[in-house]
Amino acid sequence: MQTNDIYALVAADFKAADQLIQKQLSSDVPLVETIGKYIVNAGGKRLRPLLVLLTSHALGRATHQSVELATIIEFLHTATLLHDDVVDTSTLRRGSATANARWGNAPSVLVGDFLYSRAFQVMVSLESLPVLRVLANSTNLIAEGEVLQLTNCKNPDIDEATYIKVITAKTARLFEAATESAARLAQADETTTRPWRITADFWASHSNWQTTCWTIRATHRPWARMLAMIWPRANRLFL
Repeated sequence: MQTNDIYALVAADFKAADQLIQKQLSSDVPLVETIGKYIVNAGGKRLRPLLVLLTSHALGRATHQSVELATIIEFLHTATLLHDDVVDTSTLRRGSATANARWGNAPSVLVGDFLYSRAFQVMVSLESLPVLRVLANSTNLIAEGEVLQLTNCKNPDIDEATYIKVITAKTARLFEAATESAARLAQADETTTRPWRITADFWASHSNWQTTCWTIRATHRPWARMLAMIWPRANRLFL
């Protein structure tokens, strides 16, 4: 299976999500829309919204709300990129100048805030308290992870546990939120939802890649089996 084969599984929903992303970037303030579209259209694989759509299909509950949730996840991710580049004083991302390098730190931070708030506007329209709870907790943890990384900046003595804690909050948590929120949106019960939570250890250790893979394989849905084929290859294909 190639990368394009994976995207093809949810091609129609993925296109719909892309269209909704562009629509939700609209603003009466031109600079907000300019910077938002610049960072969103700068490239990237949109793996996180892809996981939302794959999970929704795997649970047999792919709807327009799944597309909205994919958009939410992409906006949350994009907001973190804008903030990260400011904190890290980055000048390049994906081969192009960062937003802060082109427009300055203040506009980048504020547009990141706009994307966060727009994500929560769309989130409210889902009218799902379980999804809201997952994503609210996730954004809070991501912010803590960024601060934790900042406090350990240029610290050569950082231990592995602290490093894992940083990448858990900054990277793993949003992947976990993508799949768990999709399962919550599908109104899956606790037993059904649990296998879709991509834990921090899942992203940090090969053993948990295998564990999650076999957990999903244990189900009988064709989409779940397809996802099981993706997990062991995700690191090479996407990251």
